[in-house]
Amino acid sequence: MKKEIFVPNNHLEPELPVRIIRHGNFLDLMQSSRPISTECPIQRLDKDTILVKSSGEIKTLRHATSKAQSKESVRQSLQRLRNLINANVTDPRRARWITLTYAENMTDTHRLYRDVKKFIMRFRYKYITRAQDWRYIIAVEPQGRGAWHAHVLFIWEKTAPYIANDDLAAIWRHGFTKIAKLDNVDNIGVYLTAYLGDMDLDDAEKCGVLSATDSVKMVEVDGKSKAIIKGARLQLYPSGLHIYRASRNCVKPDIRRIMLSQRLNNLMRNMLPKFSRGCRVELEDKSSVSYSYFTYKVTKDDRLYWECHPLPCDELPFRDEPQQLALALP
Repeated sequence: MKKEIFVPNNHLEPELPVRIIRHGNFLDLMQSSRPISTECPIQRLDKDTILVKSSGEIKTLRHATSKAQSKESVRQSLQRLRNLINANVTDPRRARWITLTYAENMTDTHRLYRDVKKFIMRFRYKYITRAQDWRYIIAVEPQGRGAWHAHVLFIWEKTAPYIANDDLAAIWRHGFTKIAKLDNVDNIGVYLTAYLGDMDLDDAEKCGVLSATDSVKMVEVDGKSKAIIKGARLQLYPSGLHIYRASRNCVKPDIRRIMLSQRLNNLMRNMLPKFSRGCRVELEDKSSVSYSYFTYKVTKDDRLYWECHPLPCDELPFRDEPQQLALALP
């Protein structure tokens, strides 16, 4: 099976359905060149065997021992976490990113989640009133030496309060803490989930997860250039571990499948995506299927542009958004 990456045109086919994911200030669109069935093609019989519905064949599962052996599953988990973060953080001034580190070389993931849960209970008792709409998202991260630390994203209903780092360390009680603002981050979900998969080049070499096929990417951190290996940290996650958890009051992303409307397609041609990617996969029968992905940033002022209703006109000729809106609304 061959896979080819390409840059798609900024439009979709009107005859095929589109998957739309609204997560906070962002909107993801995905379309394939073939209709995607919503029915699962397999049935789980037990923990070791599955039934292939199309052929009736029973197959034995091979269980992964690390997240690196199931990269597609990890990619989907990080994508869900990214969408969850963006759905809950629409204003960066209302969020704080906290890192919890152990003074010792702590390698027990069960203890990690227990300690983080107790930290959140003590934090809530000291800083949160019952009337506040407050929520959190927890993500865990392994280090090359085998130790673990946790990240907690706190989200307030209004602007986040000032919290001294020494006070956080006293509440944590197990080592060191670091609190960071996110005010200047454009896509918070992408920014924070990069911590969980990428790894410094030096650290990857020391713990032996660097391979010849890995690509090095240069990024700027605190004004300094740093070399990272994308996805290298995934090999350090044990299979079956939940990478993240969230409070019950967190907002979930809105996922829908719709037929492409004229309005949506016209507006796509007049607005630049934040991210776009195409993928063409050659199947075993020599046929191929193509996927197109687009991510748009949608602020409060232009949410109305994405209402999925048909337009009587064939084109929206105006690039100016107020003129588009005047033409699009009945």
